[in-house]
Amino acid sequence: MRYALLLLLAAALTRADGANLRDQLQLAKREADRPAQIEIIRRILANEPDEGDLRGQLLDLWLTEGDYDMAARTLDDWPTAPENISVSARATIFLARGHEDDAIRLLESYHAKAPADLAITRQLTGYLAGNPARQLALLEAAPSVTENPDLLISRAFARLHLHDYSGALADFAIAERIAPQSDEVKANRADFERVRVASDGIRLASEQLAQNPQDFSARTRRAYWYLSLGYRATPLGKATADAEAALALVPGSSAARLMLATALVRSGKLTQDAALKEYGVDYSKSFVIPETLNQLIAEDLKLQKNPRDGKALSDRAGILSHLPAQFQLALNDTNTALDLDPNNAFAAEERIYILVKTGKQDEAVSALRKLAATRPPPGILSAASLTIAGSYLQSNRYREALDYANAAMAAKPTAEAYKFRASVWVRMNRAEEAQADIAKATALEKNRR
Repeated sequence: MRYALLLLLAAALTRADGANLRDQLQLAKREADRPAQIEIIRRILANEPDEGDLRGQLLDLWLTEGDYDMAARTLDDWPTAPENISVSARATIFLARGHEDDAIRLLESYHAKAPADLAITRQLTGYLAGNPARQLALLEAAPSVTENPDLLISRAFARLHLHDYSGALADFAIAERIAPQSDEVKANRADFERVRVASDGIRLASEQLAQNPQDFSARTRRAYWYLSLGYRATPLGKATADAEAALALVPGSSAARLMLATALVRSGKLTQDAALKEYGVDYSKSFVIPETLNQLIAEDLKLQKNPRDGKALSDRAGILSHLPAQFQLALNDTNTALDLDPNNAFAAEERIYILVKTGKQDEAVSALRKLAATRPPPGILSAASLTIAGSYLQSNRYREALDYANAAMAAKPTAEAYKFRASVWVRMNRAEEAQADIAKATALEKNRR
């Protein structure tokens, strides 16, 4: 449609009068055809040079098209342009040409004369996004900020960058109160809720550290809460310092290793590959949740008191291998536990789970044989066999899955084992056997209640 309209214009514009040109302009606007609009407006202005509204439209069109040379020429040909329009457009052109400082100076100069111009305030706020201190100074001085949720949220983020968490939360609270359903508030509500929770954690940990600077738990938690603030607000230097201090207090701490590796990767001081190699931390996995962190800290402290605590090593491996899926750290713990006691069935079962999760199926099968040779508790042997069976089922190796399901039931016929074997029967199109196993699982669950 655009090109057809341009062809019509090329044939008609030379003989069209002003009224017809304006009709053509409306048609071009309906078609959202910017090149046609530009050409028509230029034709009209050739005859009606004092049409300020049309010059403003032409300027906007050139800026939208990204033709900054033509936008500048339009301004040069419009000496009577309103100052706010001229300043805004020239700042846009400066920025597009890589002259950010000139753009900011121009806007600041005009804003000093017209601080109530919210459009200029918004434009300048955007240009100052990389300088939160200047951005904050602007938004603290500009009038009507507290009546505009978008500016309040911009000010809140500036405060976050400067680590003024209470001030940021206060600004967002005002924005939420005056416009709870605004797009800006809804889009950022989760971010500020995260800041609220994290800042409470930072405050509490800081109070504990003020009483005892050697408090490993508080030092680790504060590093965690710094890292939980979100990318706009995290003081990576502080998080790194706390994590390093925590690791110095408890050198074998998995929690501190997680915090330190995370802080170093986020700050660009460590690659993800290096984090895995040097700290055993897989940065690609989800960050731990507070409950998991508390569990890790508890096991870290047990192992600080007794590094040969096989149960604590096994328990910590179980924590690491599940919710945060930090398999390398977990595997290190199971290996240490088994070095201390080759008959540690809990560590052996956890190691089998980790090997399966990391795709080392043959090693997992070998580890299961070693576990069976130690005559572990039947429930542990059954669970470990089911883990192997599950890996075969996922790879559609139904016969092997069935064999290990049978081995699990031979060790201990649990409801879980019957349910699993039923799922294997289903895959093998053996409905009767599946129904029989489901019935046995149901009976066991009833007896368990």
